[in-house]
Amino acid sequence: MAVKTPIPSILLVEDDPNDIFFMQRAINKAKLQLSVQVAVNGEEAMNYLAGKDRFVDRTAYPLPCCVFVDLKMPFLGGMPLLEWISAQPFLSNLPVYIMTGLAAEEEVEKARKLGVRDCVQKPLSPEALTKLLSSIPECIPHLQVGQRH
Repeated sequence: MAVKTPIPSILLVEDDPNDIFFMQRAINKAKLQLSVQVAVNGEEAMNYLAGKDRFVDRTAYPLPCCVFVDLKMPFLGGMPLLEWISAQPFLSNLPVYIMTGLAAEEEVEKARKLGVRDCVQKPLSPEALTKLLSSIPECIPHLQVGQRH
């Protein structure tokens, strides 16, 4: 009997419902076999990544294969989250990308110094998302077009 491999997830840290919709749409249009977990601010993302509070069940809330972070969010924004992620040894290999419509070059440079792999423009097209995810080994097996039944 074959063991079913869990579908990896992406953690999207975004407070704008439109940007969440466009990311999910890009994944669906590209027919990627990935789930999207959403945190609406930096604190919720920290809890998710640390497996705290409502995110303690790693079956329901697995560690993501990558994280997309909006820099501009209320309550706890993207930059404090990036600083926290960079200080967590268990997240040292987690690919993190910042998403922005507009970002000051200083912010992008600071994010890169904190270990961010790249800055991507919102919204991501299905093609751009597939290309980006194809560089992440944990996501590669699931980039095949979804099977039709």
